[in-house]
Amino acid sequence: MGKTLMDTVRYAHGVLFMVPATLALWFLITFALTPVVPFLVFKPTHFMYMAVFIRIMDYWLPFVCLSLEWFAGVRVHSTVDEDTILKSEPALFISNHPTHLDWHPIFCLAERFNQGIFMRILLKDELRKIPIFGVGWQLALYIFLKRTDKAADMHWIKTMIEQWKQSDDPGSFLIFPEGTDMASRNVERSHQFSREHNLPTYNYIIHPRTAGTVAILQHARTHLKAVYDITMGFQYYRADERPREKSYLTGRFPPAVHMHIKRYPIEELPQSDEDAAQWIKDRFAEKETMLKAAYNGLDRRHEPLQLPGKPLPWYQELAMQLRFIASIVATLFVILAFGPMLCNWWALIYAIVVTAAWHYIGATIGIDRLLVKYTLDEDQMSAERKEQ
Repeated sequence: MGKTLMDTVRYAHGVLFMVPATLALWFLITFALTPVVPFLVFKPTHFMYMAVFIRIMDYWLPFVCLSLEWFAGVRVHSTVDEDTILKSEPALFISNHPTHLDWHPIFCLAERFNQGIFMRILLKDELRKIPIFGVGWQLALYIFLKRTDKAADMHWIKTMIEQWKQSDDPGSFLIFPEGTDMASRNVERSHQFSREHNLPTYNYIIHPRTAGTVAILQHARTHLKAVYDITMGFQYYRADERPREKSYLTGRFPPAVHMHIKRYPIEELPQSDEDAAQWIKDRFAEKETMLKAAYNGLDRRHEPLQLPGKPLPWYQELAMQLRFIASIVATLFVILAFGPMLCNWWALIYAIVVTAAWHYIGATIGIDRLLVKYTLDEDQMSAERKEQ
């Protein structure tokens, strides 16, 4: 009886974590952003779209972080080097990729210095088909890569960087150079790759793929201010239970996630592709060393860990907590102000049609590709290339 009750409580906890953030994103896409999108046929309307979308993300992202830190009770610990100051600026974020859910704590980190709303993530193309979230990621102009056609992926990265340059916002890119998470089959493939190429065997990270990271670094270098190197480690729910979607849905959350961040000014990074690729590999070798020391054994990843560095300034943590409270107040206001109106039959029909349309377009044509088509100034891009 006791075990059944505990399981029920955990499942309810998982629902409490997932449902509010999912419904909030669905509501914002359906009723706040959709009415603006048709105006993109009148160029130039990029700034109008981004202004509306930034306001939406400015509301939703604190809500997402609140769901992880307050509802799920996951402690997000962040440390930085002595000479690292986190600030909102055009930057490239690179991180190791222990789970499918790493974007969540990274957004919690980025929100602490007002960078989350401007961050674009490089994702696998199949993720665009995830209901609601796939649509949201496309509307945020995240960069989806198929990874079966390197030339096509590189072209799309360059196109998205050109669009980003024209956006005139302090945007950032987040990439996981490993290209996949630390699932057991991926770790074994990495070990096999190490043996075949006479490379060190890594147990806490996977050997990184450098092409995408180097492409962003080189094509966006003139507009970037820094590279932020994130080393992430989860405290497992149990020693053999790596955090994943199912564990979140069943309320089996990791007790804590730790991130160490080091900022590298862009002028300190190597200029050539080969040297930049080696620089990335060196950073991941450092991650392996850091995580090995933090975990003190592969079978002890459920125990508390500590990454080096100093904690974030108190005012950044306080600002995040205040944004959590503001997000809750805003949510209650929306429910009370617009809830009765949304109970009408016409609102229900509108919501169903819009949701189905967004999902179909996102899974077939690509919402992100349509947005780039109507927001990218081809004449300006051609002029810049001629100047180069």
